[in-house]
Amino acid sequence: MRYLTFKLGNKTLALPGERVVEVVRLLLLGPAPGKAYMGSIPWREKTLAVLGPEALGLREASPGFAIVTEITGVPVGFPADRATGITEAEELGKAPPASDEWLVGVLEKEGAWAIDPDRVITPRETAEAALLLGEEEFLRFCAKALLRLADERKSKELQRAVKALEKELGKK
Repeated sequence: MRYLTFKLGNKTLALPGERVVEVVRLLLLGPAPGKAYMGSIPWREKTLAVLGPEALGLREASPGFAIVTEITGVPVGFPADRATGITEAEELGKAPPASDEWLVGVLEKEGAWAIDPDRVITPRETAEAALLLGEEEFLRFCAKALLRLADERKSKELQRAVKALEKELGKK
């Protein structure tokens, strides 16, 4: 599997390469949609929420870039000082005991902590980022979340609600 490695403060981190959309500069930060975010930036004619370094366990960091990654289908910016490379790894070393739940292992050669983007923020915080992207993106996020719930509960009523929402989104 390929990973994009990057520096943030005193840490070297890695995101799965297939989850990285692009790397963008943080030139002008707008308001943040919630506590997990340091701010927002214009991105592809939309507004992208950028996570704060605290979401990755750092207090002392002044990132200059955002690595755009999708979390549950919602584009979110991960803060970075700089991207350092692309690495291939067949296996990850074990995560340190009592580490954050988003840390899935270590790229031993680079000393980079591998991140599972879906574990960094809560579904509520992901919804905040989706809402910032616009009504349609928020509704798509809601449809996916509702579908997961319908599958978990094996609920025909919730599945019908998802189909109705998807039909409405298809009209746009």
